Amino acid sequence: MPRATTKVWNIHPKEFPERAGRAEQIRFVLRYALLAPSTRNTQPWLFDSDSSRVRIYADFSRWQSVADADQRELHVSLGCALENLLIASEQFELGHALKWFPPSPTGNLVAEINYIDKFKADPARPVRLFEAITRRRTDHGVFDTRPVSDTILKQIRSVSAHKDVSLLLSRDAEIRDAVDKLLLRADALAFANPDWRAELAECVGSGGFGTPWLLSMLGQFAIAHLNVGPQMAKHDHKSLMSTSVFGMIGTRGAGPQAWVHAGQVLERAWLMATSHGLVLQPINQLLQTEPTREACVKLFRAGGAPIVPFRLGYPREKVPPTGRFDLSNVLMEE
Repeated sequence: MPRATTKVWNIHPKEFPERAGRAEQIRFVLRYALLAPSTRNTQPWLFDSDSSRVRIYADFSRWQSVADADQRELHVSLGCALENLLIASEQFELGHALKWFPPSPTGNLVAEINYIDKFKADPARPVRLFEAITRRRTDHGVFDTRPVSDTILKQIRSVSAHKDVSLLLSRDAEIRDAVDKLLLRADALAFANPDWRAELAECVGSGGFGTPWLLSMLGQFAIAHLNVGPQMAKHDHKSLMSTSVFGMIGTRGAGPQAWVHAGQVLERAWLMATSHGLVLQPINQLLQTEPTREACVKLFRAGGAPIVPFRLGYPREKVPPTGRFDLSNVLMEE
């Protein structure tokens, strides 16, 4: 089992091998894809690259099959990784053409990026998004309660446009209170499910959330064997109440391609927020139990099917990076 490391975050654009061959340049930009967020930091991606293309595959061995039964979160995670790759490619003026879900013998090929000579920058990928990739963090703690300005929210929306994806950013206290009630119910239902607890415990024990080994082992034991649901619900309530902005990404369509698109929008919004000193945390448990998922559908039906609920705000303290598998661990064998 490969070990995750925080060293992968130590990448600088000055290291780009400008005089090297295209294959080496592509491998360099792939290092930015590794820094994408993923559900429970599972990093469910594999890459195949050569001198002209990159193929992104779903790694179903890292699928959270209980919490993410329909693989929605897995494909959102893949969309985040794809978006990081495209942002980095454009930063170094590597022209590209994208193919969605090409046929493959394994059936898990999500996208193929073919690198071409013609380069055209996408206005939805300004340079500040690229500069934020290595600074982006997931903050599970209580936020600073200062408000997020209209100007910042407008800039986040400006990079999040997609014809099939909607983005809601709300400072409405009534929406936050409604979400809080759903979140308390979602936590109770999830922790009442022993299979859900066991899956989360295994993920925590592997160090996926960035905690030291001993704390990870203690956390794994507590989640699997102790009644920590009420404590987690209390923490989630306190965290949500500190949130300046509640967000929801929705899609008009359903299925893997729509979810990958949602991941791309999530990552662009997250990176723009990061560039303004904000942090974000997805609240996926809202959609992991049937009753709360149905309630979210009714509450947010105007934006299409709810795909990624999240909270957004200013951090109280600096958030360290979580470990990642390095490129050698996620490149497919030739």
